Amino acid sequence: YAVNNAGTGYGSNISFRTLSSPTTIQASNFTAVGNNSASTNIDLSWTAATFPTTGATAKAYAILYAIAPNLPTQTNTNGQSISVGANTFILNSNVASTATSYSVTTLSNAISYNFILIPYTWDGTNSSTYNYLYATAPKVASVKLPVVTAATASSFCKGGSVTLTSNESTGNTWFRNGVAISGASSTTYNATETGLYTVKTGTSTSVGFQVNAFALPVPYLTAEKKQISKGSSTQLIANDGVTYQWSPAYRISDSRIANPIVQPEVTTTYTVTVTNSNGCISSESITIEVLEDFNITTQTLLTPNGDGKNDVWVIKNIESYPDNEVKVHDQFGREVYRKKRYDNSWDGTFDSTYLPKGTYTFVIYLGQNQKVLKGYLTILR
Repeated sequence: YAVNNAGTGYGSNISFRTLSSPTTIQASNFTAVGNNSASTNIDLSWTAATFPTTGATAKAYAILYAIAPNLPTQTNTNGQSISVGANTFILNSNVASTATSYSVTTLSNAISYNFILIPYTWDGTNSSTYNYLYATAPKVASVKLPVVTAATASSFCKGGSVTLTSNESTGNTWFRNGVAISGASSTTYNATETGLYTVKTGTSTSVGFQVNAFALPVPYLTAEKKQISKGSSTQLIANDGVTYQWSPAYRISDSRIANPIVQPEVTTTYTVTVTNSNGCISSESITIEVLEDFNITTQTLLTPNGDGKNDVWVIKNIESYPDNEVKVHDQFGREVYRKKRYDNSWDGTFDSTYLPKGTYTFVIYLGQNQKVLKGYLTILR
């Protein structure tokens, strides 16, 4: 107020706030490291600043960043809320004064960033009390998270590979499942094994890149019998697949199943190609030996009465000897039947007339240089 000869005059009340007490010692040892978390992640750390014990209700750090080569700048002054300069962004403007680290998962990988750490105090309500410590504010220059990429599929069958590429041309160290790969330091690495691959450049490690090398199927190919008589059959047995393909497909029950029945005429090597659920393929072969041991079984009783039993003369496995010839003689040596390439169809007739009951002799010629079989056949009525 003021007093003069006319009396006392009062002015308006005016309020003002002083700045909060300043930070006394700047933060130091400000570092940034890219780590190999599931998402892009840069970890910042520092040695804490010394904040005042009185005169500042609220105390914190502001972390600013810019994309290199730009440097982060702050444009406000004490007594104003935080604001930033050109090409500068606020990462977090209210990091607790007790913190000595901060992790960010929102920045893009393969991009270099510059950071600055600014401690400040205020009363927690009024921006006019902000008091920043700009002097020697610690900076981190050009830290980025390296990136691993692949031009081809990262999943393949055992024996295949995928070439992994780092976005850094120098300073690479490759890791598989967190273990450094000996000698792997170039820009690319040819991965042949299942694992989580990362690359480290300087202090930063990339996000993990998963590679899957699927196992090949193991057919474990066997056979019920690997040695059979000519005219006999055996079962082939394969495993570990969802689809199968056999070759050759001749005289085989089904060339697309795991366990087909085969009846080779000569010694034959069968190959199975097995495909598993991951589309991986393996092949394996087995040889079935066919013996020329004349495994011919001859029916010795013929009863052609139309009852469906023994109505025709059956020589089992005769079809395995396509050059065969069959002859039948009566008790007087007279030839009553002859046929080349016998097909198990004779019903005991001669000149369209049924032969009388009795015992007959037969001769079976299996082909050139083959054994001749002889025996007896009884016809009953």
